[in-house]
Amino acid sequence: MKKSIITLFICLTVMGCLFAQHTVERQVIASTGGFGETGSYLVSSTVGEVATASYISGDFVLTQGFQQAGDQYTAVEDIYKTVTYKFYPNPTAGDATLELNMPLSAQLNFEVYDVSGKSLWKINKDVAEGIFTQKMEFNNLPAGSYFIKISDPDAELLQTIPFKKIR
Repeated sequence: MKKSIITLFICLTVMGCLFAQHTVERQVIASTGGFGETGSYLVSSTVGEVATASYISGDFVLTQGFQQAGDQYTAVEDIYKTVTYKFYPNPTAGDATLELNMPLSAQLNFEVYDVSGKSLWKINKDVAEGIFTQKMEFNNLPAGSYFIKISDPDAELLQTIPFKKIR
């Protein structure tokens, strides 16, 4: 009797597993958010996430942000994050040298700030791929702490270099 009950239980469990398949849909549960569609563009957002935008063309769907459909992963390398620098001497008594190892050619903005955030001077340079060297004169600055902010024309920050001026 026990064997037949156990056999019946196992059979029912197996049959239940075979016939009770479920499909799980990826979704976001949030307290608030939004969704909009215009032509082939979709935009959706939820609290705690950045907005996502999708472009649809035929069978091709490109989604930016979270809420990716399926197990598709896209990596975009920010090439500017590979910029390395040397700044010497630091601290400086007057003149200093900035060396950038550039992965590509670009137009860059170099701006010097004091610790209060006041911009003291700014120069724009076309920088070629490879090692770029820029001599900088700080003779007219009083002794103190400063920053060199390096950015592209779209004001995307590449590096902030702290330095000290002595004497």
